[in-house]
Amino acid sequence: MFHLVYNSKVAVTPNSIHIHIPHSDSHITNPSTTLARSLYKSLPRLLTSTRLMSVAASSNHWLSDCLCDLMASPHIAMPPHGGMHLGPGPVDVFTTRFNEYFDDEARGTLCGHAVDREGLKAGLLALQKRWNPEAVKVLEEPGLHDPRLGHHMMATEVEWTPQGSTVPEVVLAEASVGEESSHKQIRFLKMEGDAALFQV
Repeated sequence: MFHLVYNSKVAVTPNSIHIHIPHSDSHITNPSTTLARSLYKSLPRLLTSTRLMSVAASSNHWLSDCLCDLMASPHIAMPPHGGMHLGPGPVDVFTTRFNEYFDDEARGTLCGHAVDREGLKAGLLALQKRWNPEAVKVLEEPGLHDPRLGHHMMATEVEWTPQGSTVPEVVLAEASVGEESSHKQIRFLKMEGDAALFQV
């Protein structure tokens, strides 16, 4: 959305672009022509700024939603292969969500310890046991996007107080996220906090 703002400079917000027309310039006989020229010169910079702000907002929103969704997803331990098959049964929502959010080759670090995809899943399941969805506070950090790398760098900080405790826990997460066909998946996840939170 474009707005004409008198006696003001160009301003950009995620939802609009404001372009000034000097109110005191009596020599301007065709304001629409002046607007078109100003817009033509400024549009590349304005669109770039708007796109970067939009990416930052959507990036962090996605990462925090992803983590909170995983923590709220019930996990059902399936019997090992070869066990008795009783037909359709309950769905392991946690594993379904994990497979949706994490790339097949995902890896990461938990409190400085390198882990593979299964290690990430085990650590997040351990974190889920201490999670309290009723007392979660999400503090976002700006997301970054580097088109040369083809992925987003996202960061978020989550604070909550476990049930039965008065001491809050804080976990910081940084993620490298790839996107194909408008579907985001985490390629690398770094999480920092109390190491005991991620121990099985």
